[in-house]
Amino acid sequence: MPWETRDNTGSLFRNNRKGDDPETASWADYAGECKIDGVDYWMDGWLKESSKGTKWMSFSFKRKDKQSNDKPKLKVVEGGGKPPYDDEIPF
Repeated sequence: MPWETRDNTGSLFRNNRKGDDPETASWADYAGECKIDGVDYWMDGWLKESSKGTKWMSFSFKRKDKQSNDKPKLKVVEGGGKPPYDDEIPF
């Protein structure tokens, strides 16, 4: 049986793709996944340090079943031509 995340658990792994260059510097230090109340999430973690020197970790969660950007999807029209509606305006 393949490994599966149990409910209300998760795992984080060091993000080896993060670098010091401007493009990747803000990427999460750790990345992984978790399951909360039966819903699967992508999980990111950043190592932080307060102005007083206290170390802590910040997390973010993104549902796996949702798109990362909520832009509307364009509908593909079969035949590549006219959209599936009538061009006649009723007024």
